[in-house]
Amino acid sequence: MNFKDLHFGKICAEDEAREEPLLLKNCFFDSENRIENLISKKKSLILGYKGSGKTAIYEHLRLNNAYNLQIVNLTIADFPYNNLKTVVSEEASASKFPLAWSWLLLLQIISQVNNDQSSGVQYNETFQASKRTLDKLGLSQNLELKDLVLYSGKKHFKAALGKALELEFSSDYKRTSAIHFFVQKLKLALKGVTSKGKHIILIDGVDEIIVRNTFEYEIIAGLVKETNELNNYFSVNNIPVSIVVFCRTDIFDKLPLANKNKIRLGSCININWYENYVGNAESELVKLINFRCSKQASKKIDIAKLLPSKIYDKDTVHELLDHTRYTPRDFVMLLSSIQQCVKGNVVKEPEVIDGLKCYSIDYFLNEIKDELTGHIKDTGGEALIQALGSNRVREISYKGMCEIFAEGPLLKKQNANEILTTLYECGAIGNIGKRGRETIFSYKYKNRNSVFSPKLNLILHKGTWKALNVG
Repeated sequence: MNFKDLHFGKICAEDEAREEPLLLKNCFFDSENRIENLISKKKSLILGYKGSGKTAIYEHLRLNNAYNLQIVNLTIADFPYNNLKTVVSEEASASKFPLAWSWLLLLQIISQVNNDQSSGVQYNETFQASKRTLDKLGLSQNLELKDLVLYSGKKHFKAALGKALELEFSSDYKRTSAIHFFVQKLKLALKGVTSKGKHIILIDGVDEIIVRNTFEYEIIAGLVKETNELNNYFSVNNIPVSIVVFCRTDIFDKLPLANKNKIRLGSCININWYENYVGNAESELVKLINFRCSKQASKKIDIAKLLPSKIYDKDTVHELLDHTRYTPRDFVMLLSSIQQCVKGNVVKEPEVIDGLKCYSIDYFLNEIKDELTGHIKDTGGEALIQALGSNRVREISYKGMCEIFAEGPLLKKQNANEILTTLYECGAIGNIGKRGRETIFSYKYKNRNSVFSPKLNLILHKGTWKALNVG
């Protein structure tokens, strides 16, 4: 099979799930047994950078009936964050967010379990009593997550809570106490639930959030914390339910969580495709592509053998990977870009170089622009990209970058350090320095603990070079 005949995949898992579901279902690469760990060990969190494959796991589980799962897909991409502040209490408080999430998630779970004919809840009086109470509260219908938030925050719902507790609606009546009481009742109602297939709640959409206020981080932190707590409760009581949150690593690292490292080590599946390896052909990203192509072709495919051995007098696979941020999305789009430039049955070095240029212009630089959305005002993103291109250098000092900001009329209003930190966080730039005679390159995707340093020179990521005419 020739290189131009291969199919590497779509730009995102949502597109694959919609247009080519069999690709995600049957050609899913899982060398680290993430699916098994997710299902059997009740992990509550999937962490990975943008484009690392979090949503691919989400869609693979949704499409695959072989796992015997009963799945609920929840998205918080268009979640009414401001309204969540008043679900539990009229006064917004970060300490109330976990309780609010517990209430919302348990309502979803109760609804899911109630529709499961094998759950045995029809014979569970505690469950049925809770269900009757929810009916009185107007929560008998299957509401979307955002609709539950809006409904739970209304004043007439507070009155309904009081009536359900046989209390008078008065000024000293505390909604927090009522919600806490019902949360405990709902948790007790799930004890004794059985099922032929495990119930799993998948929560996606955190990647779509542009966090502008501290309270949004606090709300996401409350979700992560309460998801972990509920999963522990389900596990201890043998309840066949688990909840999984899909979250970007960079967002998780900024969450105000007291036990962040405990959650990361004990309840998390971390997706990291970067390896400090020597044998680049054995990279996990290369294995992923080889696996996908081999499954589709029904024979062994080695992508390295279909490409010229060297470009720019360097190992081709190594050089291609260095043009990515070591994510499946970047690598798939790079190979697809090269494929568009191949004319014959044998891939030639100039065609690979043409593909790198197309990838840089049409994909990589646009990804960086997307990352700047919400961080840079007006048309400052375009102005910054133009300024970087006109400078015609790959490496520049922090002082030099600040001068670029000072000279541009659209960039003067921007916070240079904030923007450069954002570029570092998304892998558009790195730091370059010396350790003795050795040159050291630092990129966030290679070491999540690294931070942007204004004391070191900045270097543009190779993926931007062709688009900015610096390489």
